[in-house]
Amino acid sequence: MATPERDTVYTNDGTNRTAVTRESSSTGWFVGIIVALALLAIGYLVFSANSGPAVPANSVNVTNTPAVTAPADITTTPAPMTEAPATGTQTTPMAPATDSMAPVAPATDSMAPAAPAAGAMAPITGTTHTVNMVGDGQGYRFEPAEITIKAGDGIKFVMVSGGPHNVAFDPATLSAEAKTALLANMPEQAGELSGKMLLNANEDYTVSFAGVPAGSYDYFCTPHLAMGMKGKITVQ
Repeated sequence: MATPERDTVYTNDGTNRTAVTRESSSTGWFVGIIVALALLAIGYLVFSANSGPAVPANSVNVTNTPAVTAPADITTTPAPMTEAPATGTQTTPMAPATDSMAPVAPATDSMAPAAPAAGAMAPITGTTHTVNMVGDGQGYRFEPAEITIKAGDGIKFVMVSGGPHNVAFDPATLSAEAKTALLANMPEQAGELSGKMLLNANEDYTVSFAGVPAGSYDYFCTPHLAMGMKGKITVQ
């Protein structure tokens, strides 16, 4: 065992001088240094283990090793073409216009008469009779309610009062020949065999009976049929 070193320390209280001997040991200092270093080493290891930085997912590669990433798949399946491929044929160019123009035949003064259109109204060749359309306190009626005419005659229906009025035939009661003739001879029909509406006094509507077969034809006013506004035409 090492012999401790002795140090002499003098104290002076103003009157007496006292010598105090203090023992020191170099071994004690050495052990203390070793323990301190061991504690520092342990503390450093613990600190390094607990405070080491976590590597984030997107951390920078500090090793300078290039990162290898899979190339993006840019290959796309081309859509099938729906247009037919061009054929190599070219449109035949138009022939250039020439200055020479074919002469136009001069118009002649004599014009051929136009043929009548199919189903056109047959002209009245006889007498035009008048039938009044009346609506008043006595009711709605045609005056006269019954009339006899000849083939080729016509009837002018005049709106007197109580309008609107019109003239209509029931297609179901007519023969095919009579229906065809009346369809052609009734202008401005609002419906099949139904004449236009007369709204104002003195308005009129004329029907030709040329080409209509002989017989009796019942007719009526569409707005006032329920009020009994009916008539009869007899064609001789």
